Amino acid sequence: MCGIVGIVGKLGLKDEATIQRLLLLDYFRGIHSTGFASVDGTNHSVAVSKIGSNPIDLFGLKSFQEACNGYRSRVFLGHNRHATKGKVSTVNAHPFEVDHIVGVHNGTLDYESHKRLEEALGEQFEVDSHALISAIARLGINEAISLCEEGRDSHTGAWALVWWDGNDKTLNFLRNKHRPLWFAYDEKFDRMLFASEHEHISMSVGWSKPGYKLHKDKDGFGFWQFTEDTHYVLDPYALGHDKHPKPKTKKLKGREATRAVGYVPFVMRDTSGTTSTTATKTNSNQRTGCSTTALIPRSSSTTTYRHSTNNKPRDCIQLNGTSASPLAGVISEVLFDTISKSGCWFCSAPVEITTPGIAILEKDDIVLCPKCNGQAVTTDSTPRRIYLPGAVFDQY
Repeated sequence: MCGIVGIVGKLGLKDEATIQRLLLLDYFRGIHSTGFASVDGTNHSVAVSKIGSNPIDLFGLKSFQEACNGYRSRVFLGHNRHATKGKVSTVNAHPFEVDHIVGVHNGTLDYESHKRLEEALGEQFEVDSHALISAIARLGINEAISLCEEGRDSHTGAWALVWWDGNDKTLNFLRNKHRPLWFAYDEKFDRMLFASEHEHISMSVGWSKPGYKLHKDKDGFGFWQFTEDTHYVLDPYALGHDKHPKPKTKKLKGREATRAVGYVPFVMRDTSGTTSTTATKTNSNQRTGCSTTALIPRSSSTTTYRHSTNNKPRDCIQLNGTSASPLAGVISEVLFDTISKSGCWFCSAPVEITTPGIAILEKDDIVLCPKCNGQAVTTDSTPRRIYLPGAVFDQY
């Protein structure tokens, strides 16, 4: 879970304090990194300041103090990151600036969507959000979202996106059903405030001196959610004319969810090439004594390995760890500690060597918890699945 905050319109001194309040309140949605971007109202230049730390540390940066200028800016955009994929660092903090796009993402993409984006871009990204913002810049939002599958739950296939498009000078919003994004206008429609939680807007403007007076509709409502699966395109200069702005909108939905909760990013194949769901071959390796199954990534490349004994092509081989030998004798505890220190690669749930039902992808240096690994129910006897490149396995 991450958080998005921002203000757009005729900004001033009080908005500088308000965006800082928003980032402080939003900290509890993302404690690992904080980032901020502003758009100059005259020349449309973008200033970005971010840090792999908390909002207070961000506020102390000279880059933030220079960027957070209400009189000069037309857009303030902030983000608090909870690290689900990729290490905590300033580089991995949002916003991401790619060509003419500066954007933030709240949510997590599934493994396959992340790989589809990388293949379409011809580049690898440590953070799925970076891949998605890069795809918006280089492929366009329509194609980028068409490559992303909406999850059946909020753990994967989730997005709320806000990005500045420097080409057409617009602020853009898009979310699906798994992530919230709220907005409110001040009474004269001079500015729009937005945040992942409407309570953050309410508290931030309530503490402002001088204060804001928010617009309310005839029914007394002052906060609205962006409609899910709808791309909003807002002209920042449409605000400030004492009339309700009307962003351009169009329906834009990702791929339909096709998987149940939990996903293993490999399909099993037997030695004849037919898709299978069970192990079909017992390994003769005396070191591990584990059953093995040929595995092919769904987004497979043309590169294959060949087993030294049967010369059958495959990309990966699966070893089943047991409670007595959870790492199947081929992965050291030091390596496991390294790849599991941030928890599950998908949801950040804590994982231990002794956790039944986990999956270790040695090739990618990641570990999946039982839920994200597709294990709805686990017992002490549920095997730990360990995926090794064939070339590594052939060494034993």
